[in-house]
Amino acid sequence: MVLMAGLPWSNFLMSLGQFILLGNWILEFDLIEKSKKYLNNKVALLVTTLFLIHVFGLLWTSDFEYALKDLRIKLPLLFLPIVFASAIQFSKKTFHFLIDFFIVSISISTFVSFYKYLTIEDIAFFDKRNLAINISHIRFSLLICLAAFFSLYRFYKNKGFIKIPYLMIALWLISFLFILESFSGIVIISILLPTITVLYALRINNKVRRIISSTFIIAFTAVVVTTLIWRIKEYQFSPIANQKMLDVTEIGSPYFHDTTAWSFKQLENGHYIYQNVAYWELEDAWNEVSTIPYSGKDANGDKLYITLIRFITSKGEPKNKATILSLNQKEIKAIEAGVANINYLKNPAVARIDKIIWEFDSYSKGLGTSGHSVASRIVYWKQAWRLIKKNMIIGVGTGDVQIAFEESYKQSNSGLNETFRLRAHNQYLTFGVTFGIIGLAIILIIIIYPIILNARIKDYYYLIFISIALLSMINEDTLETQAGGTFFAFFNAFLLFSRDYLPKTS
Repeated sequence: MVLMAGLPWSNFLMSLGQFILLGNWILEFDLIEKSKKYLNNKVALLVTTLFLIHVFGLLWTSDFEYALKDLRIKLPLLFLPIVFASAIQFSKKTFHFLIDFFIVSISISTFVSFYKYLTIEDIAFFDKRNLAINISHIRFSLLICLAAFFSLYRFYKNKGFIKIPYLMIALWLISFLFILESFSGIVIISILLPTITVLYALRINNKVRRIISSTFIIAFTAVVVTTLIWRIKEYQFSPIANQKMLDVTEIGSPYFHDTTAWSFKQLENGHYIYQNVAYWELEDAWNEVSTIPYSGKDANGDKLYITLIRFITSKGEPKNKATILSLNQKEIKAIEAGVANINYLKNPAVARIDKIIWEFDSYSKGLGTSGHSVASRIVYWKQAWRLIKKNMIIGVGTGDVQIAFEESYKQSNSGLNETFRLRAHNQYLTFGVTFGIIGLAIILIIIIYPIILNARIKDYYYLIFISIALLSMINEDTLETQAGGTFFAFFNAFLLFSRDYLPKTS
């Protein structure tokens, strides 16, 4: 319970829960019997091999300091399966109590985050991904997805009025994902929710339920697809025709026009960013209306003058003193907060989608991806694939992943600033870089075998967990942080080994 409660709150509670589990396992003694149970459990042996591969990777590594740090983060992959497989067995009642406890714990964390959301004065200027408390918004979204699907299943399995709270919680958690604006969580929900609903509709004989399920999935899919089409259609990919280059401002200052090929790719709502810019007037005028200097940085850490120029350009207005003085207080605060486009203010509910479209548009024009979390992943993946091809057989070893990426960025023209030169952000590619094709193949076997086993006994809880985990590994190094590694190690062991009954939850 301590570990479950700690997952959305703090690394300390996660660690404390694991120390309690391990300490209890040791103090119970009977280590010979526990060893027999573990050694006779083929799945447990296979699962713990995931950690042992990282130990084996020390043989051809050079940075042992980084390697030991990595092993410490991944230690739960070793001892949690051993503890659960050899010592912990819950009754059906206790198991479901713990599932309910997890659902409630995650729900409370979302209520706290929502309270934070309600107390923010200017929510339109706030990066809603910061609503996650003490952990990454991506890790938080994975926990929310898992709790939502667990709650939906508890709604499905229970009878009477007890069903209603589970449905309400599930709907709330799914709704909160959109408030959080977690791209990863929304994509996972958008893939798994329709899939599960379709499978449910195909299996039931009740005509009314089948109609309701089909209607729901059609409506959900229609909303998601329609929203995407709407934003893509609204986005101005091409420059607006016949844009005039002005000579001087109203007070006689000359306008600057960048007419290089690079400049003609820089657009905001179809307007050229670096044309009709009176830099001297902008600085003086902005310093009159704002306490954040023109040469300073906005709330996102970006150069404020660039955010200012982009924002004014998005309105289709020339960049001069008169335009600055015509900005209202809401627009000034938005610029200070790092809002670079007027559309993000007009449509805050879909601003995250607009930003992602802008990122990919910029990338397609060769303008770079520094600071753009989604589009940058393309560059990260390219660097990872470059390293895999270079170290095809056994990879670079457990400790040399960071060094390998740093060297690869130096050797290639990635277009990323040093601050944004990160690792793969794809767990499969990270495995490939670390252990090569051979290691990646072994790890995939380790992960897939329990899935095949549970597909046979139709264990919903495990299958939904592993689906979420595997989807998250496409755009994130899920196992490379304490929160992500503990999330995977705990639920993998808890759902595979902790029950004293055979789960048949079709």
